[in-house]
Amino acid sequence: MPRGKTQLPPDLEIDGADYEVPETEYTHARIVGNATQGEVDACILVPTLRPDYLEYHALTALFTSPRNTSVMVMSSNAGVRRRYKDLGLRGPHLIYSETHWTLASVKAGGDLAQKTELYTNQDGYPQFLYAKYSTRLPKGKDADRVHTVIYDSTVTFDWDRWTEFNEWREEHDIASVVYFCRDPTSPVADQVLDEVNTTWGWTPAAIAEIYDDGQGGVDTSAASDGAGIVPETTLRDQELLQQRAQGVTFDLQILPSGDVAEALSAAWNRHDSLKDSAYKIGADDAIIAVKGVERAINGYSRLIADPEYSRNYRVGHGRAKPHDVRIGQLEAVADGLSGDAGAIANSSGRVSGDWKTFGTLSTTKTTWAIGSVARCYAPSSRSSTTRSRRCTSWRLTNRPAKLSAPTSS
Repeated sequence: MPRGKTQLPPDLEIDGADYEVPETEYTHARIVGNATQGEVDACILVPTLRPDYLEYHALTALFTSPRNTSVMVMSSNAGVRRRYKDLGLRGPHLIYSETHWTLASVKAGGDLAQKTELYTNQDGYPQFLYAKYSTRLPKGKDADRVHTVIYDSTVTFDWDRWTEFNEWREEHDIASVVYFCRDPTSPVADQVLDEVNTTWGWTPAAIAEIYDDGQGGVDTSAASDGAGIVPETTLRDQELLQQRAQGVTFDLQILPSGDVAEALSAAWNRHDSLKDSAYKIGADDAIIAVKGVERAINGYSRLIADPEYSRNYRVGHGRAKPHDVRIGQLEAVADGLSGDAGAIANSSGRVSGDWKTFGTLSTTKTTWAIGSVARCYAPSSRSSTTRSRRCTSWRLTNRPAKLSAPTSS
């Protein structure tokens, strides 16, 4: 049986920096703890840009769940695993993944890849499990020990995977699942909102109440030893929540017509075809490629934002690029597309070492294949100043790339 009353984690740190979360996350943590204790399901609709701080919520579940059981986090955000690995009690520098609940990642076949060990060298089994993809589910006794699953809706959803997850849950008698969703209309939320025991969301008035009583802000001046605040999303999310509390709204600006609108529309159509083919193949590398294409298209979309609508964002935002820099970026892109790079139009790229590999993706009803490969050779220096280095030469070959598959007509 569960241990009893929900216990939130104490003051935490990572590598000497204070670990802080927005005030809303304490409410989320209590919901996770209560669901774990009561062995029920819950759905949390987060008010931030994406579900973050899942390592904090998993730690809450570990404090609350029965002894000798495990908690599994399913999320496409690998930062969850990285942060938990180094997360410890502030002051004594006790790292939980080495003193209490060791960490493991779930591999493709369902086996576990141990990431940490107890400092006492005692034998045991990992109790914090991380799965990057919805197809990676532990098996056997490792699955039987899972008491609570924290399910991030950012993991890839399709009906076969969803059915497999629910069958796996039933087979291994998983007591509680807490779903974190950014979008209440997402496929995951659509499946669970009518089924879970508790659903929690935030209204602007509820967020404003947190900040009105002076409890909602993270005090950056209180960071110990001047090491700052982690995670890096905390301050960004705090600013977003304060804007929501103040009634700031965000308008979606749509580019209705023109050459750019047509080009972006064509890019998204090609993306959708690639995505369908990647899911039919079912290979993790193919899905990673699709996400890379999504980031590339979104990146171009952000570059062409109307300056009038981005002005408010740029005021007081130290990392925002001035308009002349953005215009220069667009000019550089246009120059590249009209030059040698035009020979490999309709291609997708992936960085590997000191070169980029581009392959033309052609789709059929069931499969896709990669055509010619163009390599961009750049200086081999590892200095941070060369991260955005330019290519020094292009070479076009017919060497097939790794993500090739037989093409059927």
